[in-house]
Amino acid sequence: MAKVTRDDVARLAGTSTAVVSYVINNGPRPVAPATRERVLAAIKQLGYRPDRVAQAMASRRTDLIGLIVPDARQPFFGEMAHAVEQAASERGKMVLVGNSDYVAEREVHYLRAFLGMRVSGLILVSHALNDLAAAEIDAWDARMVLLHERPEAIDDVAVVTDDLGGARLAVRHLLDHGNAYVACVGGTA
Repeated sequence: MAKVTRDDVARLAGTSTAVVSYVINNGPRPVAPATRERVLAAIKQLGYRPDRVAQAMASRRTDLIGLIVPDARQPFFGEMAHAVEQAASERGKMVLVGNSDYVAEREVHYLRAFLGMRVSGLILVSHALNDLAAAEIDAWDARMVLLHERPEAIDDVAVVTDDLGGARLAVRHLLDHGNAYVACVGGTA
């Protein structure tokens, strides 16, 4: 069976392909309600599905957000990935997740792959952002949020916690409440 095209939808609806595009993309121009209904009925009848790859190539952007985490099996990163996916879904975006497994080369691999896919934005949780990763970030024009670490050379938005200061506050709090001994049990460092 031949692939249904925007031309087929326009022909059945009695409109131009531009009007079909305006209906599919909700703009940039308004479409009369009756015409919109004809286009939607033609889309349904023909089973038309827009080619998202072609749209991305034409607009040089996608509805994708890249998320690179050290290990999505860890509850913190799993919860974060879920929250990012929910927020993205509410805005019509999809999330690609990459696990760096705390390996700098894998982090760079996902950076290159996601940026090469022209993601609309990238969230990077880096455990040790190296010079190669920083160079990749600097070479692409993408919206990015860095979590956990931000090298001086990169001026993108970053959410960085004071791990040592937070640990000091937590230990001080526990000691002030009469605990004689405080220990920390952690994973990979």
